[in-house]
Parts: sequence; structure tokens; C-alpha cells
Amino acid sequence: MAFTQTNRTPEVLAKYEEVVRLRALGLSFQAIAERVGYAGRSGAKEAYSQAIKMWGSEAVDELRVVENERLDYLHRTLMARLEIASRDPETGVTEITALVNSAINLSKRRSSLNGLDSASKHEITGIDGTALQTDVGEMLRQRLEAFENTTDVQGVITHANYENE
Repeated sequence: MAFTQTNRTPEVLAKYEEVVRLRALGLSFQAIAERVGYAGRSGAKEAYSQAIKMWGSEAVDELRVVENERLDYLHRTLMARLEIASRDPETGVTEITALVNSAINLSKRRSSLNGLDSASKHEITGIDGTALQTDVGEMLRQRLEAFENTTDVQGVITHANYENE
């Protein structure tokens, strides 16, 4: 059964935060243990696991909110620039196209971040669009049949011979 930390004093929580910070920097659990004061790597690893259990989903939700705020800011900036560009007769088609493409990419990023896109289904077909045919299944059947109908040189009983006895 997994150990669950129940002594969550401010000192313990501060150590958890430091463990997560150091792990995010790429330090090994052994290096983290030495820096934070755990007896060994397993203590640092357990602290990291407990911290992720406590804050993991909370951190993801917070990051999603922050990322959506960034996307909102970029979207407002982009739309303002697009409005100005569309009214300026000297703005070229290339610049407007670039702004529109940026807006589309921003929209794709937001959809992906928030899970708005449905799952993609991919189907592999043969050259003419028909079902893809392979001989792997038939090859396996042939090899199993050959294996079942042979005995080892040293007289080991195979599956087919065992059934006959």
C-alpha cells in the first residue's frame, strides 16, 4: 500500500515545493535529497510523488487558465491589428493573410488546450482505397502449425505429440 503523508506542516510543504522546483530544473532525486535534506533518493522521490498528488491537477488547471489569458491577449492584439490593416489601403494582401493565418493558429491552439477538438480517426487503406491486406496472420498460422507438428531433435515432446499420448 502506498504511503500517504499526513504531517503537512508548513515546513513539510515548503520542502515539497522545493523538491518540485528542483525536479523541474532537471535534478536527479539523489541530488534533490542532498540539497533538501532527505536521507536518500527514495525520500525525495516520495516527497515529489506526494506533492504531485496534492498539487498536480490544481497546477494543470491554473496553467490552463494562464494560457487562456495569454491567448485572449494575443487574440485581442491580433484582431485590433487586423482591423487597422483592413482599413489601411496601403496594407498588402500578404500582411492581411499572415494576420488571418495567425488568428487561425491561435484558434487551433485554444481548441487543443481546452479539448474542443474531437478525436481524429485515421484509416489506412491500400493503393486503390480498398482494405489493406497483409499476410502476417497467415504466416503465423503456418509457423504455429509447423511447430506443433514437429518434435525436437533431442526427443522433447511438442504440443502435438503431447496430445497424442
